[in-house]
Amino acid sequence: MKNKRNRQQDIITILENIHFATVDELCVRLNASISTIRRDLDELHKTSVVRRVNGGSFYLEKKHTIMKENPEEEIPFFDEKQRIATAAISLIHEGDTIFMDGGTTNLQIANKLVEFSNITIVTNSIDIAYKFRNRKDLSMYICGGTMGEARPGTSIVGPLAEKMISLFRANICFLGTLGIHAKKGITDPDLSSARMKNIMIENSSKVVLVTDHSKFGKLNTAFVCPVDHFDQIITDKLAPKEDIDYLFSLGINVELV
Repeated sequence: MKNKRNRQQDIITILENIHFATVDELCVRLNASISTIRRDLDELHKTSVVRRVNGGSFYLEKKHTIMKENPEEEIPFFDEKQRIATAAISLIHEGDTIFMDGGTTNLQIANKLVEFSNITIVTNSIDIAYKFRNRKDLSMYICGGTMGEARPGTSIVGPLAEKMISLFRANICFLGTLGIHAKKGITDPDLSSARMKNIMIENSSKVVLVTDHSKFGKLNTAFVCPVDHFDQIITDKLAPKEDIDYLFSLGINVELV
């Protein structure tokens, strides 16, 4: 059996490579007991090498995207996403349960949710969950599961995550997308991520697509749903007029910000 120093270095190496792992996964990889791994993680946590998240999972803090000093400088169409986020939070009421998947637009919505307290957020995004780590006046649930292949290090997907989402009922769901085609629907590069979006849609009373104009006309590998599955679409004023007119013709509530 490896000594503590070598074992902890192995934990760091694993998290540097996969960004996120459960206690059970580390036990299997390192052939160590749960109590041993937990002690190691507690010690590493105190040195800020790793950080705990809900569900007994961990990620390497220094690799995490939200730790950048000026993340908005690297977000395309940041101003548009800010306006979309402002419009989105106007739909939220105290006491709501909210589904949110990953993505930079939903991350801006999360930034603006700080003004709410009595709400429940259910997400598969580590970035979003981290933002509310110290909030005691709201409920935060993050899915257990595996890291998404299309955007590793940010979203959790897979059967466990899908099961958890199906146990909740949301008043409102905010979904981002990497591709919206007015006639061919919403698509995603990753089948598992597409499945997560579908389950959130199925279990929400109101479903809102939040996306900037750059995603219009794009098609990805995995089909999510037709555009008419959304009660509302919030996008910016640079979205293609032909597409917006078509969405209006379907009776979809489109808000241009």
